[in-house]
Amino acid sequence: MSEGEQVIEDDPEAEGRRLFLEELQRMNERGHSTTALVAASALENFLEKAIKARMPHLNNELAGKLFDGYGPFATFSAKIDTAYAMAIIDRSVFKDIHVVREIRNVFAHPDGAAIVTFAHPKLDRIFSKWQDYRPNIDKPMFLQVKFKDILERMKPAINSGVQARPGIVE
Repeated sequence: MSEGEQVIEDDPEAEGRRLFLEELQRMNERGHSTTALVAASALENFLEKAIKARMPHLNNELAGKLFDGYGPFATFSAKIDTAYAMAIIDRSVFKDIHVVREIRNVFAHPDGAAIVTFAHPKLDRIFSKWQDYRPNIDKPMFLQVKFKDILERMKPAINSGVQARPGIVE
């Protein structure tokens, strides 16, 4: 046993510090899911607004039927596919948002009770779909950079849709 380990064992507050550090680690891990879920949710909301902006006869009742529950545009995947089919987003944005959706799904639908982090084995395979991804890159930071890049590339479509129909149904 090293001298440092002996000092820790003799320290009556060591257990408290260890528990505190473990809780900090758990908080950090929960932050991973927050990063993934918030980025995906924001992109989904932007897509929904852009699609709705291009539906001139849409009212609240029809919007509910189309975008809620089992409606044809209720899922993130359906919104991505529809936005691409309507030329709201280009092929590269389409592919990138589907990768974000896959990442979101790993966090939103975990296999078992364990907290999912960016160290999850499925995520390396998903992140590798981005050509500029390298395994040693900080995944949460990389996702934030990709999110900002996707939003920047979506701006013209979002802005043109808002101008075409300023009263977007929420």
